[in-house]
Amino acid sequence: MHLTVNQAADGLRRFESCPTQMIKKIGSKYVVLSETTGRKMGTYSAKKEAQKRLRQVEFFKHLKSSPGLRSKLKKKSLLK
Repeated sequence: MHLTVNQAADGLRRFESCPTQMIKKIGSKYVVLSETTGRKMGTYSAKKEAQKRLRQVEFFKHLKSSPGLRSKLKKKSLLK
């Protein structure tokens, strides 16, 4: 069974409460930064795009620490 695009988006929405301190406005662009290393995760022209990328980063960060979620996604063919 495969997840639809809407189901995947719903999974990302669970991490909607992204910490805004990881998004910095530099000039006219929004930069997503790692909290620990300060490494750039992407540069975006709109804050909404930067927030979307931050939700993706948070989703995969939580995925690493959640074996239950990983096994559910493996069963649905989203992970190898």
